[in-house]
Amino acid sequence: MDNKLTDKNIMLLNLFLDYRISSIAQITNLCFPSQQMARRKIREFVKAGLIKITTRGFGVSAGRPERLISLSNTAVKILKEYGVIKAELLYDYNKSIEAHHVEHQLLLNWIRIYLN
Repeated sequence: MDNKLTDKNIMLLNLFLDYRISSIAQITNLCFPSQQMARRKIREFVKAGLIKITTRGFGVSAGRPERLISLSNTAVKILKEYGVIKAELLYDYNKSIEAHHVEHQLLLNWIRIYLN
């Protein structure tokens, strides 16, 4: 991904910021017609260093663990440069989030998605 981000990419990064940590299914419900398209865009963002992926549920059930998406500090800096975030606000996305907080955040995200 080049240095110049499109308006759609800025909107997606702002969405990731707003929802803090989200699943592929949530991102698909918000702005993509299919999970394949969402995964493709997320791969682009990961290659550019704009988002980071963690897994959830490893060893809990059969199948692959679910991937969770959150912004990287690089993306936060870019959003500040574009004026989406006020420069004086502090964000630290390097802090680890405890498991029960992640579950709580994901549930809040689903509620917000279904209320829109």
